[in-house]
Amino acid sequence: MKGVFIISIIRINFSTMLMRLLCIVCLLGCGHCFGQQPKCAYSLLQASLKARDTAATFPIHTGNKVTADESTAYRIPVVFHIVLNSTQMSVLGTTENIRSYIAVQLEVINQDFNAQSSDSTGIPAVFKPLHGNAKVRFELAHTAPDGSASEGYNIYITTKQGFDFENDITNSVGFSDSKYSNTGGIDAWDPTTYLNVWVINPLDNGKTNTLLGLAIPPSFVARYNIPDVEQGITLNYLTWKGMGVPRYRTLTHELGHYFELRHIWGDDDGKCANTGGNDDGIEDTPPQAKETYGCPHFPKYDACSPAGSGIMFMNYMDYTDDACQHMFTKEQVSLMRRQLQVYGNSYSLTRHPQVLDYPAATAISYTVSPNPANRFINISFAQTSAGLQSIRLFNAMGQQVYEKKVEMQQGFYSIDATVFMKGLYLLQLKFADKQEVHRISVQD
Repeated sequence: MKGVFIISIIRINFSTMLMRLLCIVCLLGCGHCFGQQPKCAYSLLQASLKARDTAATFPIHTGNKVTADESTAYRIPVVFHIVLNSTQMSVLGTTENIRSYIAVQLEVINQDFNAQSSDSTGIPAVFKPLHGNAKVRFELAHTAPDGSASEGYNIYITTKQGFDFENDITNSVGFSDSKYSNTGGIDAWDPTTYLNVWVINPLDNGKTNTLLGLAIPPSFVARYNIPDVEQGITLNYLTWKGMGVPRYRTLTHELGHYFELRHIWGDDDGKCANTGGNDDGIEDTPPQAKETYGCPHFPKYDACSPAGSGIMFMNYMDYTDDACQHMFTKEQVSLMRRQLQVYGNSYSLTRHPQVLDYPAATAISYTVSPNPANRFINISFAQTSAGLQSIRLFNAMGQQVYEKKVEMQQGFYSIDATVFMKGLYLLQLKFADKQEVHRISVQD
C-alpha cells in the first residue's frame, strides 16, 4: 500500500459505544483482527506520534513510479522473541508446541509472499492477473549476534502480565517495554541483520484486550525518532492458539506494513480518492472506503467502488478473516521489493545470509539448566550439538521416562519437566563417540 506503514493493531468488541474521547479513542484502537469492528489502526499511530510532534506527517508511497527488480529472490533472517508469563506459556504448551507454531507460521507467510498459498484459488478471475509474487523467503536465524547457535527463537518467562501500547520509555511507541530486558522483555537482535518478531500479551491500559499485531517499519526510526532497536513486529501470542482458529495471517498483514504497505482502504476515514481521500496509493487495488470484516461474497461494493468488480476484500491488507485472504497485488509486491533493494529501508536484511546457517561446530560445549528444574530442562550448545544422537531421561529407579532421537543437529533442546514427578533423574546425552550423564533434580 502506498504508505509508509504505519502501525497496525487490531482489536475486537470495539463498538461505536466504546469510541473514546477524541484522540484517546484512537490511541487504543486497532487493526486487523477478530471480525468484530476494530477501529483506528492508522489513527492509533497518528494520535500517538502527533501527541509528541504536531508536525508529524504520514506520506503515501506510490507503488508504480519506480520499477522494482523482479528477478532476485530474497532471504530474510527472522528471530522470534517469546515474552510471556508462566500462565500464558501454559496456553502455548511445551517448547515442542512452540516450535510447531513457528514452523506453521513460517510456512504461511512464505506461501503468502511467494504466491503459493493453496487458497489462492479463491481469488476472483478478474483479480487473478494482479496476483503478485514477492519472491521473499523468511527463514529462522540459526546464528545469534554473539556467534552462538540458535533455534531462531528465544523464550523469556516474564513476571509481567503483559505490555501496554503506551508506556514510559522515551520516544517509544507500541509495546516497547517488551523489547528491553531491563523492563521485563527481550532485547532486539541487531535490526539491520535480523527481522525481530516479539510474541507477547498486549495490554490496553493494563487490561487484557484483543489487540492482534503491530509493525514498526525501518522508515519510522529516522522520521519519528523511534529507537532503531524497536523496529520489527509484535504479535499477540493468542494468534497462534487461544482464538479458536489460529490467526497466522496476522503476521502476513504486519509484514506488509513492515515493508511499507498501507491498509487497502487508505486509513482515510471512509473518503474516496475522488473526494479527497488517500486510498492506499497502490494503482492496482480498487478504491475502497473502509475495512472489511468476515468473509464476504464476491463481488462486494462500497461507496468508493460501487460497480464493476467491487473492492478487493481478499487482499492481505484488509481485515477479512484469514480463510478469505488470498493475495498481494503486483504493485503491492513492487513497493515491498523496493524496500529490499539497494538504498531500500530493509536492504540490510538481505546482506547477512550467514546467520541463516548454524555456526561451524568446534569443541562440544553445552550447558544443562536450570537445575533444579520445575518447568523445562534446557540443553544449550555453544555451537551445534555435533554428533548428538539421542537424549534420554531416567528416573531414580532406572526407568526411561523420556527419549528424543536427534535427526538434525541443533543448538538448543528443551524437555517439558512438568510431566515428570518430583525427584532425581539422570539425563543421558549420547553422541556418536561417547555419552555423557547429568544428574537433574525436578521440583514442583
